[in-house]
Amino acid sequence: MIGKKKTQIRAILLSVLILFPLTLTKVHQAEGPLTTENWVTEVANGTLFFSNSSWLININALTPEILAIVSAAQSQSMENEPTTQTQGKILIKSNVNSATAAESGDLSNSRNDGNWFSLENINDVSALTPEGEPVSNAIVGKQSAHYYTKENGLTIDLTSGRSVNPFALTDPYNLNLRPELASLKNQLNILKSNNEKNATDVAIIEKIFSPITLTTEMQKLNKNQEALAKFGEWLISQNSSSAELAQLNKIQAQTKEAIDQLILNAEQEKLAAACQPETTQESGDESQKEDTKSEEETKDKGQPSTDTLKILSDTLQKISVKTQPDSSKESTTSAIEMAKNSQEEVLVKTLTQEYNSAREKLLCLVDLDNITAGRVLARDRENQTLNKLATQTLQDYSTKLTAGESEEYKQSKDQNKKSILQQTQNQIQETNEEILWLVQAIILRSENGENKVATLTKFTNEATNTKGEIPHDDFQEPMQKCVDDLISKLVAIQAQYQIQLTGGTTSDAQKKELAILQNEYRKALDSNDIAKVKQLEAKIAALGEKMKNNETKALTQISQIDKDITKLTNEKTVLYRKKETSTAKKKSATNESDTALQKEAVAVDNEIATISKEISEKEKAISGKKLERNQLQQELSEPTRKKMDAVQTQVDTAKQKIASPLFSPADVAPIEKLVNDLTTQVDSGTSTTALAQLAAAIDDRAIKEGEIPEGLTNLRGKIQENQDQDSSSQVKVQKTASEIKLDLDSAMSDLKISDAKKTVTRLITLNELATSGNKACAALLKREMASAVTESPSVIKHPTQAKDGTLQVPLGNAAEILGGTYAHDESGKIAYLILKSTIYEVHNGNKVIKKSKLGKKKQDTIDEEAEMPGEAVYTSSGMQVPIDYLADELQMQYQTINNLLLLFTSDTADAATKIEATLKKEEI
Repeated sequence: MIGKKKTQIRAILLSVLILFPLTLTKVHQAEGPLTTENWVTEVANGTLFFSNSSWLININALTPEILAIVSAAQSQSMENEPTTQTQGKILIKSNVNSATAAESGDLSNSRNDGNWFSLENINDVSALTPEGEPVSNAIVGKQSAHYYTKENGLTIDLTSGRSVNPFALTDPYNLNLRPELASLKNQLNILKSNNEKNATDVAIIEKIFSPITLTTEMQKLNKNQEALAKFGEWLISQNSSSAELAQLNKIQAQTKEAIDQLILNAEQEKLAAACQPETTQESGDESQKEDTKSEEETKDKGQPSTDTLKILSDTLQKISVKTQPDSSKESTTSAIEMAKNSQEEVLVKTLTQEYNSAREKLLCLVDLDNITAGRVLARDRENQTLNKLATQTLQDYSTKLTAGESEEYKQSKDQNKKSILQQTQNQIQETNEEILWLVQAIILRSENGENKVATLTKFTNEATNTKGEIPHDDFQEPMQKCVDDLISKLVAIQAQYQIQLTGGTTSDAQKKELAILQNEYRKALDSNDIAKVKQLEAKIAALGEKMKNNETKALTQISQIDKDITKLTNEKTVLYRKKETSTAKKKSATNESDTALQKEAVAVDNEIATISKEISEKEKAISGKKLERNQLQQELSEPTRKKMDAVQTQVDTAKQKIASPLFSPADVAPIEKLVNDLTTQVDSGTSTTALAQLAAAIDDRAIKEGEIPEGLTNLRGKIQENQDQDSSSQVKVQKTASEIKLDLDSAMSDLKISDAKKTVTRLITLNELATSGNKACAALLKREMASAVTESPSVIKHPTQAKDGTLQVPLGNAAEILGGTYAHDESGKIAYLILKSTIYEVHNGNKVIKKSKLGKKKQDTIDEEAEMPGEAVYTSSGMQVPIDYLADELQMQYQTINNLLLLFTSDTADAATKIEATLKKEEI
């Protein structure tokens, strides 16, 4: 019955809230004190009367929370005659029926001279007009009014004239008043009429209605409820807005709901215990006798009767449904919902201190509600709330992205790792959507285009900086992909606003001009103005050519930008590798107790900071390029854009496969098909751009992994061939890197030199060919360099530069290459190089080198001294001497390739020249 009444009330009020604004605008009453006797005539126009609950509510104070209380309240005036004409109805006091008010149009006065109308069966606004039939004051007055919620949100008890808390009008702990126990209460009253006969049932039910022992949580919520009520009175005294009071109503309703839930849990426990009759352990025939026991025998054992047990069970079932968690309400981790929960918690805690601070939290909740609903009601204040929210969200975003592999991932088995990785990626993508939502909310409140662009730039830079801090582990690829996705969307939005600031694109202006010309052309045709038709045809053709050239130029620029992005991405990847190496070095040094190593750790830490800054700069440069690319895309025609978008989707899928650690030979075929399609397209702008991205993805993997899967190597060569032909830089088609590698391996197998020297020979050969313009050799050289440092003493990474600028190399490396012996004393101040019968002695920090040649006899030893181009320097790699001295004295040769220095002898150089000539014959 109550549920049906709630539905009826909602339906009627829906009609009222639709119709009433047409007939009564907001009223501001200066009311005198109302009583239970004068309320019918003295209550202000614009008041609703819920007769079944004896409640008056000003229509401007009606909130969902107050309505829920009123619709669920038990009438306290039911003792009046139950057949009154207004029993169970909802009425409204309005002055629109007054002929004077209708004629004057004064529908928002502060008078209380309006008439009462029943809202039952209301279908249109005419029921509240002069044609409608009001309910007389005499009939309305037969019902009592107990509570009155005024326009300012304050609820008055008309019997005492005092304000009351509508959320605590009935004692929730008085189980006799609980609606879910009503049927059980009726059963108790029936049983009590013959208490002697039903003593057992009465005792069982009365135990359920015994007072609940208040838990700590209940006591806490009771205090919160009292504090919220007092805070509400203070808000009203401060003339707070209706939005603030409505927000407070929500919190009060949530508190009441939490209390009710705890009480329901307590009731459930009591009922569950009452529904478990005492049983005795019997078997066989004795258990069968149990079925034939009389009701009297059952009662004697303290068990409820069948009727009572059924009511107990039914009541328990109803309460169990109410205590079930609502599966439709999933827990949310969105920033705005978390902010709301946090503000509510802080607000309640603040109530015991200072109300102004609590009001700030309440206003923040009002703002969050407006933001969620897309309303802009307090621009500056909402922006402050949003900016705080955005700052916190970005901090949390950065923390998640830079956390690296989770412990769960590290400890899980291989088959579970993929699932964990995907789950983490999904969580980051959800945060991406949240950040984009926040950005749009801030932009909505920005007054000009410059502010909008500034907001987007800020978010893009934050995301870019975060990307530079992502650890180089299994999580790096998916995390970077998530950030790239966010940055791309931010950049796309930013490009649109920047175009708006500059007055639109050239393409847009040309389209408008073309539309005007075409319209004039049609008019000229209609009027048979041949001269003008020809003139306009020429203009349209010229503009069409101009638009085509504009698009071609934009496509060319986009293609170049993609190449720039490729270059920046590869440079960034190299920096990542440097950072990874430095991080490992720092970790090793930090774990040592040696003071010198700890100092070195600090130095490496500074180096890492510098590299991180460089990575961020590269990321910002890439973002800038992407922004420029997005702006250029706006210059393209719709068909071209659609085509590029379609191709881009395919390229993105291919890039994901290329970067995946799970890449397999089966992934090559679809990528190969895409490359074939792109290399045969006439539209060079779109295809060149797409191929540049695929090349970048393959190169990126090569730098990170140190090698490329065989199928991808062939594809990289095919892309390179297309790029070479497109740029007309080479007439003949070069071999792929993989083909060159096979030829190189074949040629090297015939060399009669050590493996260490072969490594250097390969590098020298490939460098010479790459320098001459062979890009496939350049790609292969990158791969060879990645592993060369550990394979040969001839390859020195990051050679030392002395204070005087001379380039130094370890004397020990020279000894190993020349087949000699190197040694130094314990202090490292003196080092020796022994080559056959010659001993070279050098001192740390000294330019002088002592050379001793040993004769057949000891007395035949010849000593001489020479001056080197620079001082000898002792480091952790041993004694370092100027490379120019080794070149002059020992006829050694050297060559630099990027950050590597190759130190070798003439036989290695001769071998490299021979191999280079062999490969050139193969027409690489």
